[in-house]
Amino acid sequence: MSALLDFIEEQQDIAEQLCMVLEAIDALHDADIDRRACEGLIFIARDMAQRLDANLCGEKLPKGGEA
Repeated sequence: MSALLDFIEEQQDIAEQLCMVLEAIDALHDADIDRRACEGLIFIARDMAQRLDANLCGEKLPKGGEA
């Protein structure tokens, strides 16, 4: 697999994990669970979103190779 496809797969993994964290936040919120639990997950989700944003910056994309 090319470097670009590997890179894309890594970003998809982060995005899938982010979706799971957001679903957990939603479930905790709906169940009226301890607010601190939601805040902790929001912190994690924000970090994941920032990683995706940084990783998808043009400077970080793999150079060359076939997709």
